[in-house]
Amino acid sequence: MPNFSQLPEKLILNPVQAVPLPKNYHFSVGFAPGWTPPNKDKILLFFGLMSQGLALNTQDQASGSGFNRLLTDFLEHVALHQLWGQQVPCTAVALANDGTYLARSNTRMLKPPIPPASFTHYRDLAFGPGDTLTPNAFVPPLGRRLYYRTEAMGAAPATLGPGWYIDTANRLEESDANRGFDRFSFWLSAFAVPPKNSCNVQTGEMLALKLNAALSRFVAKSTTLQAIGAAVNANLNGSTLPALMWTSTRVVVVHLLGQLNLTVFEFDLGGLRKQYWTDWLAAQDPNSVWSFRRLVQVPMPIWGMAGLA
Repeated sequence: MPNFSQLPEKLILNPVQAVPLPKNYHFSVGFAPGWTPPNKDKILLFFGLMSQGLALNTQDQASGSGFNRLLTDFLEHVALHQLWGQQVPCTAVALANDGTYLARSNTRMLKPPIPPASFTHYRDLAFGPGDTLTPNAFVPPLGRRLYYRTEAMGAAPATLGPGWYIDTANRLEESDANRGFDRFSFWLSAFAVPPKNSCNVQTGEMLALKLNAALSRFVAKSTTLQAIGAAVNANLNGSTLPALMWTSTRVVVVHLLGQLNLTVFEFDLGGLRKQYWTDWLAAQDPNSVWSFRRLVQVPMPIWGMAGLA
């Protein structure tokens, strides 16, 4: 950041407000009494080690990144200097008409979010290698969800990555301790259900609704695990699979890995576990009662800002 210490302190940088995406932060400035301020497009924000400031008015301008322009530029600076989750100084500077620095503000400290998830396809969260930073596990409703600012389809992540942890207020998560999911938010994220459709999901019934899960012709909507196992084994096709199953305390997805290996996926307080269907069945109480739905028409993902409204 340039040395602004010689400039008069005529600007007042107000406390930064926490707001939902795609903005995430709201910056506002006041002015010293008797001082005539410049137009808003002549006010720049400098963060950390920036040599060139960011125009204040870009905080309200959408971009193709899934974030507003100011947030995008700020996050790219954070990524370049690995400032994730640290405190970063922010100063506002006014420009004269000739482009020279005219006045400065006080300095505020701003905490950037934690890094984005590292996988390259949204289904990798459950069905692939997953995030290289192992997600934490929480009791509902404490889990975070992923906001996919852009489509993630197998290419190496861009500088900012496609998927970001967000809190219940649809803001970027700022604490590594909160980097994780509960048994509902994990599957909402693995199937890329957008933020506008994924808030406050705390029951299996709500999760099934969000995933467009449907009743099966061959499996009762709620019955013993012994009955479910027999029906699925007799109908290993689209009439039963893939499937969502739940009790009051558990959620599992039954899905084929490859063409032959029917596998149970469960995210609980121990993290993500994968087990072959026959082995999983043998380890469960056959008389326990589960709800069962087919996952045949999971909603198509909605990328970026269209998923925020």
